[in-house]
Amino acid sequence: MKEIVWGVFIQFFILIALASCASMPREAISEGNLSYLTGKWEGKRYLKGYTFRTEMEIYNDTLPLKGKFIFHEVKRKTGGTYTVEFMQGMI
Repeated sequence: MKEIVWGVFIQFFILIALASCASMPREAISEGNLSYLTGKWEGKRYLKGYTFRTEMEIYNDTLPLKGKFIFHEVKRKTGGTYTVEFMQGMI
């Protein structure tokens, strides 16, 4: 009886572990969900062991997307930023 309880207990935790590793469903970008992307986004980019800050701003919620990227600390020694605008939905 003790072995059965332990078996069920172990299977329960294995099931929980597998469920927690499930991937998020991916949804393609379409005109219906473009409004979720509008606004300012910040993140980090990694290059050769260094971490740099990056900003993206999307101005509109219709196709073609319009916005800009701001790359901070483009040159490690001098710092600086580099801005790239996209107006026809091409990045």
